Amino acid sequence: MGESIRRADMNGENVEILVTGLSVPRSVALDLPRGKMYWTHEHGIQRADLDGSNVETVIALGFATYAGIAIDSTAEKLYWANASNGTLSRAALDGSGIELLANGHTASIWGVALDQLAGKICWSQWGPGMPIQRADLDGANVEVVVPAEDFVAGLSIDSDEGRLYWSNSLAATLKRANLDGSDVQTLLSVPDVFVPLGIAFDGRGAHDGDVDWSDFRCFQICYAATNGKSPLSPWCDIFDADENGEMNVKDFVSFNMATERRPSRN
Repeated sequence: MGESIRRADMNGENVEILVTGLSVPRSVALDLPRGKMYWTHEHGIQRADLDGSNVETVIALGFATYAGIAIDSTAEKLYWANASNGTLSRAALDGSGIELLANGHTASIWGVALDQLAGKICWSQWGPGMPIQRADLDGANVEVVVPAEDFVAGLSIDSDEGRLYWSNSLAATLKRANLDGSDVQTLLSVPDVFVPLGIAFDGRGAHDGDVDWSDFRCFQICYAATNGKSPLSPWCDIFDADENGEMNVKDFVSFNMATERRPSRN
């Protein structure tokens, strides 16, 4: 597993190693107003400045598989999933006031995404035929959004357009639906090429909407362009693994990029 957090330009150039020596970092979330990044790892949650300096432990939770993480910068709340015991929790950004939002799941909760406009949190479960669910930000009013998907690791929400995006790692597909679960569409299906994990929707992409994902099979971060109706071909090799597979990323975040961040590939 990778033991570092890295960043690069949105075309994959100028890769920087920000933090090293970590214990299996899995998911990353950004608090841009405060210039902080947060990540989950085997023993809890840490944060640092966006350049990797000032690393500190936010919550020491004990050994477990801590997976998806999401930040509500406005409400100053941090949300995360514990895949080991199937729970979803939140706390203040400094780690105080921990609240249990959801438990009792038969499979590991993995992906976490916030729909702040609607005041909802969505989560996925790592297992065969498991639902994607959502609830109010305090965990109330749990409902099923998508009834059955296989091994969904990544979730991303486009609140402006009212869309939910996810990766199905078993079927090697990228899908989207309305936030209520209607109008499910398969954007990309390449079972012999990819095993998608983390996913992020970039509404400012060069093609009026790009979907980026980290891939377990080819150890790369990839993207596919979508014009809001149909997908185009994926372009990989944005971030390559080295000979030791060091770029074994589990999740990443797209943020505040220019629309011309990648060269045209028409």
